[in-house]
Amino acid sequence: MGLQSKLFRGDRRLEACLTHDSSHITPGSVGDHVTKIQTALTLLGEPHIVAIEITTKTYGPYTAAAVGGSRATTRRAGQSTR
Repeated sequence: MGLQSKLFRGDRRLEACLTHDSSHITPGSVGDHVTKIQTALTLLGEPHIVAIEITTKTYGPYTAAAVGGSRATTRRAGQSTR
């Protein structure tokens, strides 16, 4: 089964993360798929991604930290992060 999120589904790079560990998005990644991750984090109320990472579509240290924070919050709420 593919991604269910309207924001993420159909994105080749993000869909690949489901089945291949080597396809995970890592710091230094750049592209529209990163913008989708940053958008989702913003919609979840994550205010700590710096503008340069957003404008360059870069998965930098602030985006990575926001993803890590989002996973920790989800775990505390008793939800799966996968």
